[in-house]
Amino acid sequence: VVSLFGWTLGGVVALEYDTSPVGPYLEFVEMGAVVTRNGCLGQWGEALYVSTEEAEAACVDIWNVPAQTRTLEYHAAGESLAVAGDASAAAIGGWG
Repeated sequence: VVSLFGWTLGGVVALEYDTSPVGPYLEFVEMGAVVTRNGCLGQWGEALYVSTEEAEAACVDIWNVPAQTRTLEYHAAGESLAVAGDASAAAIGGWG
């Protein structure tokens, strides 16, 4: 785990798939930490949320990564990325 001044570095990733083997869907990942391994730098996903049950099944079946279905909405309005929601839904603004 990479830390800076005692703080673990993390973040979020918001993706919109127009086409995929399971059709279009939205994906939101809470990145728990930046990690290093074998000289490479990457991010450790803490939670993966997708907008369709088909995408959730593909995450498990194809990638062996647990995912959860959640209502996701991405809105173009806003000057920076902002996330709002609860355990069942999330809205991401500043998408455009």
